Amino acid sequence: MKLKKTALSFIGVLAVGTVIAYAAVVNWHTANSAPIAWDAVTTLSDGTLLPAGSTIEYEISICDAIADPDNPGEWVPDLNTAVVKWTGTDLNCLVTADREGRYFFGGQSFRIVDGERVSESEQVWTNDPTVCADGQSIGFQYFLPPANPGGFK
Repeated sequence: MKLKKTALSFIGVLAVGTVIAYAAVVNWHTANSAPIAWDAVTTLSDGTLLPAGSTIEYEISICDAIADPDNPGEWVPDLNTAVVKWTGTDLNCLVTADREGRYFFGGQSFRIVDGERVSESEQVWTNDPTVCADGQSIGFQYFLPPANPGGFK
């Protein structure tokens, strides 16, 4: 009986460790420009269908990804560096970094009625796997190229 209890405890610790490790994984894409796409918003925050006469506009931002001081190995968005990169009604866009770094994407939706923004969603960030396809956090990283060689002889 003691062996069975120990084995179950080990499996429980292993399962918790696996979940924690998975949460820390970010799928980093290396490029100075990164495409991002998302699903259309078709409901209000209470789950009811978007009423006739309403349209949705999206705003896509990026912010620096920084090491989480409270959870080594994990990355969090630095919201103080957030910059809006695109606004529109399409379901995809191309985001370009203007400096070297690691970035998370942020998204927010706005309800438009009679040409006016009447309400907005919370802003979500792609470090949160629950807002990403397949439950996988995503970000992109940009590295400046090295200087050209010179001094050829």
